[in-house]
Amino acid sequence: MTTARSLHTLSPRCLVGATAAFAATMTLIGCGSNHEPVSETPASTMADAVTVTDAWVAATDDAMTAAFGIIENSSATEVRIVEVASELSIMELHEVVAVDGNTTMRQKEAGFTIPAHGEHELVRGGDHFMFMSLEEPITAGDIVAITLIFDDDSELTVDTIAKDATGGEEEYESGDNHADHTEHDHNGHGKRDSV
Repeated sequence: MTTARSLHTLSPRCLVGATAAFAATMTLIGCGSNHEPVSETPASTMADAVTVTDAWVAATDDAMTAAFGIIENSSATEVRIVEVASELSIMELHEVVAVDGNTTMRQKEAGFTIPAHGEHELVRGGDHFMFMSLEEPITAGDIVAITLIFDDDSELTVDTIAKDATGGEEEYESGDNHADHTEHDHNGHGKRDSV
């Protein structure tokens, strides 16, 4: 006659073997799970890599003005700003170039590229963010929000402070998009533009 051995009568060697077999089985069951591991870090965007320092906008009573600052890229790849936006006005990315011995301001269609671990400075007389159609004055001390839109569609909103400023004189290269602005004096931003 055969009798079942109770657990307390198993030898220690059998108990160790049974425990190891149970653990191995549970491990295999766990490996068969369809659950994907959850990433603890969000996907990195161009906007995540960028900071803007010394951001300011020229105070004005007119329809056009410009914003400046230092755009820094902390990532190992270049980033590109393709558009800027504000609730106050239509905005464009602008550059100043020499044409026939004169400096001319124009829209920079390709955007601003910030190199890996580098910076791009927005300065009067150089690259800048341009407010094209302000309907209300920007007064010194005002905080003006500008949203930078990157090549990967990520966005970064930057608060700029308005400062009184007088700028250099650049002629504005008018095109179809700017025909309405060439006859106005916008803080020096008409035929002769101040940035």
